Amino acid sequence: MRVLSSLILTLLAVGGGFAGQTPRPYVFGLNIGMSDRECQMAKAAGCTSVRIGCGWDLVEKEPGIYDFSDPDRDVAQCIKYGFEPFFLVVATPKFYLKPEMRDKPWGWPALPEYYPQAAKFYRTLAARYKGKVRYFEFWNEENGYSWHAINKPEEYAPILKVAYKALKEGNPDCVVAIGGLDGAGWKGYYHYLERLYELGCGEYFDAVAVHPYRADGPIDVYGLKKIHQVLVDHGHGDRKIWITEYGWSKEYGHENKAKWLKESLDLLTSPELDFVFQASVHTLCDFDDAEYGLCDRNLNPRPGYYVFKNYPKDWREIEKRHAAPKPKNFAVPAEDDFESGSIRWTRYGDGLRLRSANDVGIKPETGTRLLVAATTDHPLSGGAYRFVETEPGVPIYVEARGYTDQRGDSARNSRIRVGIDSTGGTDPAGNTVVWGRWIDTSGEWDSVGVGRGDPVIPKGRRVTVFLEYVHSGGAVGQISAFDNVRFVASEHCRP
Repeated sequence: MRVLSSLILTLLAVGGGFAGQTPRPYVFGLNIGMSDRECQMAKAAGCTSVRIGCGWDLVEKEPGIYDFSDPDRDVAQCIKYGFEPFFLVVATPKFYLKPEMRDKPWGWPALPEYYPQAAKFYRTLAARYKGKVRYFEFWNEENGYSWHAINKPEEYAPILKVAYKALKEGNPDCVVAIGGLDGAGWKGYYHYLERLYELGCGEYFDAVAVHPYRADGPIDVYGLKKIHQVLVDHGHGDRKIWITEYGWSKEYGHENKAKWLKESLDLLTSPELDFVFQASVHTLCDFDDAEYGLCDRNLNPRPGYYVFKNYPKDWREIEKRHAAPKPKNFAVPAEDDFESGSIRWTRYGDGLRLRSANDVGIKPETGTRLLVAATTDHPLSGGAYRFVETEPGVPIYVEARGYTDQRGDSARNSRIRVGIDSTGGTDPAGNTVVWGRWIDTSGEWDSVGVGRGDPVIPKGRRVTVFLEYVHSGGAVGQISAFDNVRFVASEHCRP
């Protein structure tokens, strides 16, 4: 495609001439509606890629009759404005599903007897846009909220194989990604990828699309690295990751959203994530009352829009940013992974205890030791605290890996959170403690922390960090655990 080729040549020329990482211009993507006004706003902000696509059910409303008018328009807009399209393919026409499936056409694959019709559609789609669309994402959040049930890779695997073969028949040069794995609904999304390998899908995708959402901070770097490691372990380390959605809703505040977008862009352009090929902020403008947009529904910009617009797109400038000295971390210690076997945390309430992961039946993140609470025959609540030395007035945040496992009928009754007392106090109920959000992780490790939004400012040279849990259901076997606690006190944390 002439317009897109010219764009990339220009971007590579701008980014060339340094002995650093290969420029990855598509990390400056936005998910947008394709009206002229939205395209103009995106273009003005330096957007290079957009996620477009179609539901099969919306193209084939009657058996065998295709209407591509909507995706034709979107592809034409990409050409007009010089965006590289990443094309989402999703859903199934209702007449290729059982009656009881038809209320969720986006959540079910075609029945096996209709695989020929599915293959014909995918083949036709790729052939229709050959020379205009190269990148295809097959399905959306199939491990989570966009499937009829969470974590059903055995249902996705057969239709992935059908789609991959058909798309390649339509355009042998196209690149096909596993649909955007949901990082908000099921944080063990790297396990889903592992299961696809076990189901024989290793040769039926060229890339992996993910949605590394997380609360109270920038994108889920830990999950991205885990996914990349799965690819490396299977000899596919050259396959890239696409981030086809990331962002935050209004509950975190638009100023914090802007701060985390800046931090996410710093990560996305860093050598640390050089395996990420594309990334799209979700979204340019609001699509519902959750206010994910960098602009409101009338395209009035919010702080995040200006962060995206003003972020350098010249890779020589980006290299300079990453070459600059990193701000000093004043926190002592900088981390605690509990591997020394020496407990430096003081228990309160029912407490947390240093345990071997194997003793409690948890697969550890790293090493073997965790801080754990396990319910035996009555509800538990409590935690542990420790002191961290720091510099007065320098913002501090804490992040840990956390785990909750609801067993029996006690769903969502195990929760964890992290707190900081900026005065060094030891009362978890004190009014000087700043607490992060309660989270439950549904049997997977996830990030939990405090201080990545509104900064926590130490009043003296010592703060107190709290790790807290509650088991309110009382079911035997409820578990909460913490691992890999990081303490960061730096001027970089200042808004």
